[in-house]
Amino acid sequence: KELRTFNDIVYSKNMSLAAVAWHPTHKGMLAVAPVRNLDFDERIAASGHAATSYILVWDFVDLIHPQLTLESPQEITCLAFSRDSPNVVAAGAANGQILLWE
Repeated sequence: KELRTFNDIVYSKNMSLAAVAWHPTHKGMLAVAPVRNLDFDERIAASGHAATSYILVWDFVDLIHPQLTLESPQEITCLAFSRDSPNVVAAGAANGQILLWE
């Protein structure tokens, strides 16, 4: 049974999701990391080049607009909310960087 459907036409339309993380204390909130749909050859050609990417934080209260949009200089491959400080998001980028937002 499908419970909710989220899609942002600006930041995630026609994209795949590389990562999804539930907020540790706010029930009904999650973050997703959309990435471009590239085949292997396209991904190799794009490697090493900056490509702005976003983390979208969604709340079940509003299914149309993300509650928060976090910008990254590289595509995000993984993300997590801090359990000790739930307002902190950590993410790993495709180029190996670790990014933090508060």
